Amino acid sequence: MSLPVIESIYPEKITTRFLIHDIPLDIELEELATELEEKNNFSVSELRQFVGNKNSALSSPVLVAILGTIMPEYAKLWLTRQKSLYFFDKPQQCKILFNNLTTAFNSL
Repeated sequence: MSLPVIESIYPEKITTRFLIHDIPLDIELEELATELEEKNNFSVSELRQFVGNKNSALSSPVLVAILGTIMPEYAKLWLTRQKSLYFFDKPQQCKILFNNLTTAFNSL
């Protein structure tokens, strides 16, 4: 008797996210991912670049998500060692619901 088994893997539990600063904007994220994987001993699962619409700078920070739970102190990138900073994601709050509850409690 063979039953199909479906596994759900939640990437939040097995990945570590950190920031690398001063990455040029003209670098493709795929190129950056291959460079990080070749020079370091980790596998990149996601890259995200923080760019504002009014940003005139030539570089920006990049959020790197790697497989594993140990964050490297440094990431080797091209000919430099970039210090990696741990990324804490801020929880989001629903302002519509929260405002309605506040006004409801204030009216009591």
